[in-house]
Amino acid sequence: MKRIIKLTSFLSLLVSCFMMLSACFSTNQNPTPTGNKDSNEAQAELVKGSFMMTASRIDWSGAVMTKSYFVYDYNGNREYELTVNSNESCVIYSLTKSVYDENNLEIITQFYTLYDYDEETEKLGMKDDLISYYETRLYDGDKVIWKRNPVLKYEKEYIYDENDQLVQVNHISSGDSDSYTVLYEYDEYGNIIKETKVYADSSKDRTVEFAYQYDSEGRIIKEDDMEYVYDDEGRVVEKSDLNYIEQYTYVSTPTESRKNMEKIEKKFDLTQIDAETDELVDELLGDK
Repeated sequence: MKRIIKLTSFLSLLVSCFMMLSACFSTNQNPTPTGNKDSNEAQAELVKGSFMMTASRIDWSGAVMTKSYFVYDYNGNREYELTVNSNESCVIYSLTKSVYDENNLEIITQFYTLYDYDEETEKLGMKDDLISYYETRLYDGDKVIWKRNPVLKYEKEYIYDENDQLVQVNHISSGDSDSYTVLYEYDEYGNIIKETKVYADSSKDRTVEFAYQYDSEGRIIKEDDMEYVYDDEGRVVEKSDLNYIEQYTYVSTPTESRKNMEKIEKKFDLTQIDAETDELVDELLGDK
């Protein structure tokens, strides 16, 4: 039986790696009219538009580093993301579940990471582990203004200017030395050109400046060392830098979504996860 570990010290190390993986494969959702339907009906209605089904990160030798699989609800919101990463002793399955309100705003994000060890490693005493945590969000209109993670004990405050551009994020951690503020500056086209991270411990401060290139249609084709490739429909199909290539596939029918759901169900107890979702929604919205 899988064990749920809630050791903050271990989670703090894990989250930085996991969030980095998750960020690498994230894209915008496709908002459509609101509503709730069961999962079978939701997947059956995924017939309009196209949805990203897989994302692969490949190094320049051709070896697959990670692969992600996506499942969408009938509104076109990404409901599940499964990322698979392997090393010499285990396969790491990272599952993200997103929960939306009636306005298609993501209000809860649940994170689960399963370490599936091989037989030889298990003989050494290592057992399969399931690690979980979650994050809640508050909005002002359609702008997120606050994120809270009670397991990892941090909060984030989001501040916008008069043009609704994000200009400041305050990361408030239980450890004062880990707290920091991120400041953003934009060019006249609304692109971030400078990011400054200021820590409570000033020795950690750093500034990052971004360089962008655009094609004739105004799409970004280069961000520092990262280059973008688009298909005929204007969707990103490849991103690459000096270390790896990310490739994306899109599908306009529910078939691949169901296949991806089956991959998730083989590794995770979705009945238990859904029960945890209900508890979190009740706590956040007060629907007890």
